[in-house]
Amino acid sequence: MPGTTDLAGTYEGHEGVLGFLGAAMDRSEGSLRVEPVALFADDTHGVALVALTGHRGNRHLDTMNAHISRFREG
Repeated sequence: MPGTTDLAGTYEGHEGVLGFLGAAMDRSEGSLRVEPVALFADDTHGVALVALTGHRGNRHLDTMNAHISRFREG
């Protein structure tokens, strides 16, 4: 995750990703929604286009992101 906040960094594995999502959910007052729009994959990579929405106080998020994964060892 790019940026300079305490959520920025590289997240690996199920535990890392779930930890990030939990922290993001806390920050968004429970309003974070991640909805898949399209999924693409081959033997080594996967891409998920996702719509992200949420809010914190009077600040709102409504964006489209691409999540890219590399598959290793099964």
